[in-house]
Amino acid sequence: MICSDVTNESVQQVNVVNLVLNGDNHTLETVTRAMDYGTPSVVVKGSKGVAEFISYEVNNTTDSQKR
Repeated sequence: MICSDVTNESVQQVNVVNLVLNGDNHTLETVTRAMDYGTPSVVVKGSKGVAEFISYEVNNTTDSQKR
């Protein structure tokens, strides 16, 4: 979650999620960094690019190999 202190009196929390459509090596770096911080990613299978790579790996990796 991202916190924003706008008035110094209240803090508003905003949920964050990555949406992966197509993408390139920078997208893969962003998804990896997001995972390190616990931010979930929604990967759209069939949208080409790195999204295809991620969806393939997720579908072909055993639970013991997953992060």
